[in-house]
Amino acid sequence: MFWMVVCVMSLLGGGGSVQDEAKEKLKNQKVSLQFQETPLLEVIDTFRDLTDQNILVDPLVSSRGDFSVSLSLKSVSARSALSLLVQSVGIAWVWKEGVIFITTKEKAYREVKLQIYDVRDLLYPIQDFPGIDLQLNGSSLGVTFSDDDPADPEVLPLEEILKTHTGGKSWADHPKVSLSVTNGLLVVRQLKKVHREIQRLLLKLRRNK
Repeated sequence: MFWMVVCVMSLLGGGGSVQDEAKEKLKNQKVSLQFQETPLLEVIDTFRDLTDQNILVDPLVSSRGDFSVSLSLKSVSARSALSLLVQSVGIAWVWKEGVIFITTKEKAYREVKLQIYDVRDLLYPIQDFPGIDLQLNGSSLGVTFSDDDPADPEVLPLEEILKTHTGGKSWADHPKVSLSVTNGLLVVRQLKKVHREIQRLLLKLRRNK
C-alpha cells in the first residue's frame, strides 16, 4: 500500500499550473497581520501587496461599505490568514481561473455540483489467476490445477488520494462538499473547479495503471 501511494504522489509531482504555484505559495508563505476596525477593501489591498497574489473582489462585496476587519495574526500561513480574514466578516473566498475570488458565502456555495464517476477499473484491477498445467506422459495427457489462491489485489486508496491532491481545504472547510465510494462508483459533491481537478487526476491514474 505504501508503495502504491508513493507512486501516485510521484505521478502527481510534476507539471504544476500557474494556479497550482499560487496555491503552493499561499499555503507556504508566512504573514503577520494587525488590523483594528479597518475597511475590508483596505485590508485586501494590504494582503495583496504582502502575498503578491491576484485577488478579485465580487461587486456584491465591494459595493458594501459596512465591512470592517479587526484581526491580529502573527506568522501564520497566508492561506489561513485569508480564511480567517473573510470569516471575520461573514464572507468567503474561492479559486476562480487562477485568481483568488472574494465573494459572498451564498455565491461560493452555490457552485457545488453533484457528479458520479465510474472508477471500478481503478479500484478493482484484473487479477492473474493460475492457469492449467498440461503434462504429456507418453500417450496420456495429464491435467493438473494449481491450488494456490491468487493474491488479493491491492485496492487503490482513492478517497485518500483525491482529498490529498484535489480541492485543498475545501473537503474540510466547505459545508456542502462530500466524497464517497460505493460499489465502484465515486460520488462527489464539489465546486466545478475541483471536479476539473478530479477529472484530470483520474485521467492520470488511468494512464499510469
